[in-house]
Amino acid sequence: MNVVDYILKPFSFDRLLKAVNKVSDTQTTKTVMKEISIETTSTRFFIKGDKKHHQIDLNDLLFIEAYGNYTKLFLKDEMIVSHEKISHYESILTEGNFLRVHKSFIVAIDKIKFIEGNRVLINEHKIPIGQTYKSNVNKLYNN
Repeated sequence: MNVVDYILKPFSFDRLLKAVNKVSDTQTTKTVMKEISIETTSTRFFIKGDKKHHQIDLNDLLFIEAYGNYTKLFLKDEMIVSHEKISHYESILTEGNFLRVHKSFIVAIDKIKFIEGNRVLINEHKIPIGQTYKSNVNKLYNN
């Protein structure tokens, strides 16, 4: 029921204020705990695709491709179509490990075999580099 406090009638304004503050303090604590648990999440997350919830290990994720209002997540040994937009994954993936290289592609930096011209090669997949994102890609090897 998540009951924090209760008030018996008749009650004073001070008693009501005390109860409201108790709820407020509890909510703040829950928010802080939630933020901490988000920061300490592991390298796994769940996505909904193909009417199932798939657990994705970030170490297996090669790249993500936008597919209209959906996305295709390419893993080492499978591809999953997700009902999220690519911007959702851009916001949740860690910046040091993943890089947006095109309006339709986010790649795992450690899975890049090589960069040639305007393409990134990951396994056998040739992924285009968009002009907008070219400077971000150049930072990978111009440090």
